[in-house]
Amino acid sequence: MKKLIIIIGVLIVWLTLLIILVVEIKQYYSYKDYRYPNRNHNNKEELLLSSPSESQNQGSTSKVAVEKTRVTHIFDGDTIEIEGGRKVRLIGIDAPELNIDIKSPQCFATESAKITKKLLENQIVEMEKDGEDTDKYGRLLRYIYSDGVFVNEFLLLQGYARIMSIPPNTKYLKKFETAENEAKEAKRGLWGACY
Repeated sequence: MKKLIIIIGVLIVWLTLLIILVVEIKQYYSYKDYRYPNRNHNNKEELLLSSPSESQNQGSTSKVAVEKTRVTHIFDGDTIEIEGGRKVRLIGIDAPELNIDIKSPQCFATESAKITKKLLENQIVEMEKDGEDTDKYGRLLRYIYSDGVFVNEFLLLQGYARIMSIPPNTKYLKKFETAENEAKEAKRGLWGACY
């Protein structure tokens, strides 16, 4: 009888580990859906990024200068720190605020910060500029790509952030609107939890 209980216990542990592995694999492949397949990684100085509207409508790609750097800290869902201590604000999105100073995070702020941390902390990322280099607080304004995932879009599509469009930083606005509308309709993330 004791051997049977031990065998059942071992089977339960193995089953639990298998379920965790399947969930992690599924989550990895869900990130993969937001990758840009038309990237050319042959030139380390400059990468070719394909704007969705350009690649679909004109069949071409546009050359965009992309900076590579390591993310050293996550402040919240839309603000990070990179090597050298510079703060970076993700363009086109607004994640709920953690408000650590007053200890009252906005709805879904913790979840948003956690996913951003999981995607970016200690990762080498690619940063793309738009119309302005910095905001009024001196933070760099960038689109962020990590392991091929367009992070700004991913956060919108999964409901971890809302659109915040400030001209002239509107290069991917139509793409972001589509992502946010999909998240709203599916009640993903903050759209299901906070509204």
